[in-house]
Amino acid sequence: MSKDIKINEESGIDFSDLKEWKTLKALAYEHQQFTLDQLRLLTRHRESNGLNDVCKKIGKTLYLHDSGFSLWISQQ
Repeated sequence: MSKDIKINEESGIDFSDLKEWKTLKALAYEHQQFTLDQLRLLTRHRESNGLNDVCKKIGKTLYLHDSGFSLWISQQ
């Protein structure tokens, strides 16, 4: 994929910071410019749009990395 996010050294994002991993509902609440439905649509197609690198699914819950998502938005 050409829109893959450059992880760690190049981006400077710490993916080990657990406070940055948020559910879609929490991210939509904190960043009200994005609706929950918009985030769901983006993450549903995460493998084709390059968002897969900042998403983690644990059980049935999908988590999105806050800083990683901001970086992804800036690259669009």
